[in-house]
Amino acid sequence: MAQILSLPETFKKYLLEVAGTSNTPLILDAIQNSESAVSIRINPLKVSYGDANCVITPSEHLRQSQNSHTPLVHDILISLCSGDYRQIPWCKDGFYLPERPVFTLDPSLHSGAYYVQEPSSMFLAVLEPVFNVLKPRNLLDLCAAPGGKTTHLISMMPHESKLVANEVIRARVAPLKENVIKWGDHSVEVISMDVAKIGNGIGFGDAGELLHSFDFVLVDAPCSGEGMFRKDPSAVNEWSEENVKLCAARQRRILTDIWGQVKPGGLLAYSTCTFNRYENDENITWLKSTYGAEIFDLFEFYRFHGLENKFNTDLVKGWGIVQTKEGGFQFFPGLVEGEGFFFALLQKPDSQANFEPAKTKISKGFHAKKGRFERTGSSSGKSGFALQKENAQPEPEYALSIDYSGEWPSVELNRDNALQYLSRNSIKLQDSPLGYVRVTYKGLGLGFVKNLGNRANNLYPMNWRIRMQLP
Repeated sequence: MAQILSLPETFKKYLLEVAGTSNTPLILDAIQNSESAVSIRINPLKVSYGDANCVITPSEHLRQSQNSHTPLVHDILISLCSGDYRQIPWCKDGFYLPERPVFTLDPSLHSGAYYVQEPSSMFLAVLEPVFNVLKPRNLLDLCAAPGGKTTHLISMMPHESKLVANEVIRARVAPLKENVIKWGDHSVEVISMDVAKIGNGIGFGDAGELLHSFDFVLVDAPCSGEGMFRKDPSAVNEWSEENVKLCAARQRRILTDIWGQVKPGGLLAYSTCTFNRYENDENITWLKSTYGAEIFDLFEFYRFHGLENKFNTDLVKGWGIVQTKEGGFQFFPGLVEGEGFFFALLQKPDSQANFEPAKTKISKGFHAKKGRFERTGSSSGKSGFALQKENAQPEPEYALSIDYSGEWPSVELNRDNALQYLSRNSIKLQDSPLGYVRVTYKGLGLGFVKNLGNRANNLYPMNWRIRMQLP
């Protein structure tokens, strides 16, 4: 039985303003008397969608691991539940699970095979055809931690695009980096800068070039968190009318600071996990009137490119998503199978709007130097890993990269041994090559060990280890 929440009367008033008299009781009942859905988003860079008969297919531009033993989507899902999983209608990589497993005890999670994410937030998937057509070269996730939307952007962006993930709160940078590393594309730049300073330039290449503007910016803005009341009841105690006003003002400061870094013709996606019009539609109205921002018509885009069967007004209505007056999309628990979420896609006007064509970029990778891996450039368009010192110890990041080239042999672990490894306990690799060895689970890299024969030194990062007691 879900906990009965006592909700502020002012919150109910705000909800009524945006949801209307017929929907508000449904939403309040869902918040107070039902539980959140359990869902995951598959990593299409690492997990195979099977043969041509599979109804779910990855995007053509996505790279997958060169490992021929990559797991299948069904295999990942069946290991988490009895098989009664369902696809999330607005996200081809997203799946509802019938109940919540102990994700920490699934080695596939630690290998980056999937991300545990709330279903409504996966609406970001509507951007994938936009990216495929417009091919934005430079992308920025402005408020990126813990990395759910960052990893989603990685899965969707064209191969030759450059993504910068920024998190201003330093304590949240480490988990963001960990999630990005495990997702497998190590060309992504993770930074921690104040939004106002980003316009001064971000260095991201061997030549030290500065990036001043972006073809696409995601602002998943800090908000009053109304959409998380059901999932996190403590958020109710933090809610107040004054906090809504503070959040709305902070959101506008963030948008002001970053709008100048959106290229003419570029896109800005604005999202929150709240309901009220002050943080959502009124901020869109303000962007339009203050900066001339225009709503990017996703329905028209899909229709023009012959994709209206995948995204149209009837589908959105059938999914329970509410279209707002200013052109946004509002998710309400009780109407959708997910939590509260708001999303709007805006375009910076330009009489000759067009994105810079994608080019082979100088991307970042890791190479060994003095026994350690450092970031370096690679003209191949993928993370470069090249040894410069014999017997150099490999960095754990490389084992998780989709560009792993097999410099060290790989040894498959069963679930028990994988959990021991991930807990940073000792394991034995009898009848395995001596020296540095990459250990895998279901074909996906977990990390490295140094196999001495009678034992294997565990090189898994201490701060990544599983801390809970193993069964």
